[in-house]
Amino acid sequence: EDADGMSDAWEDSYFGGTNISNGGPTEDWDEDGIDNESEYIAGTCPTSGNSLFMLYIGYTNGKLAVIFPALEPGTNHYGGYERLYSLENNTNLELGAWIGVPDYTNIPGMDQVISYTNTANERVFFRARVRLE
Repeated sequence: EDADGMSDAWEDSYFGGTNISNGGPTEDWDEDGIDNESEYIAGTCPTSGNSLFMLYIGYTNGKLAVIFPALEPGTNHYGGYERLYSLENNTNLELGAWIGVPDYTNIPGMDQVISYTNTANERVFFRARVRLE
């Protein structure tokens, strides 16, 4: 209805309408630092500052493990979209590029937990990306 990149049903559900103050795609209803459109894409609750897409990092058998949830979009608010996740790494934040971790890109969200164990013995940074397609 308002063609802002977010489902009208999703906006109605969380904000009570499609043209509500502070409910636009670039606004941040819950003031958690994540705009509403990004919350829509990630499947987090835009009205709760405690609902965030996060990576959990710990150790498994002495190796770094990166864990994150991969949520299915559902049919009520996402009308046939698929939510896809990619894990990327980088060894040099100043000069290096983010590179997809082999076998951990374009993973469809099906309400599962993704876990990657880093077997490399080098310093590495990780990030996860989520998109709707």
